[in-house]
Amino acid sequence: MNTAYRWEASGARGRVLCLLDGPDEQGTSWVAVCGDIDHRNVATLAQALTATVNAGSRTTLLDLCNVGFVDSTVLHALLEAQRSLRAARARLLLASPLSREVERLLDITGARTYFTFTDDAPAHKHCRP
Repeated sequence: MNTAYRWEASGARGRVLCLLDGPDEQGTSWVAVCGDIDHRNVATLAQALTATVNAGSRTTLLDLCNVGFVDSTVLHALLEAQRSLRAARARLLLASPLSREVERLLDITGARTYFTFTDDAPAHKHCRP
């Protein structure tokens, strides 16, 4: 069953928009995130990722190429989503390329090794908060 959902919220630095499509017939859900994510709106990202677990997705493909500002709460949300997906015997894939800000967050914290990346993602859908 393929369904689409949308979450939008304001943060200290701007707006964030999360779009969820899926799961498709292979059990893959696609989440696109656009805008700035901080402690005030990171719950929007967490809700979108939790929805993929609740929908029974086997794979969640997360597109962060259109993300601007990020803070450490984003890393926490990503690690928590990965834990939840693994507990459900599913996986989280980060679509390449990531935004420069997300790349920087993963590099500075040394968290890059905790995630799996894919270049085989469908063409990036464009969203604007």
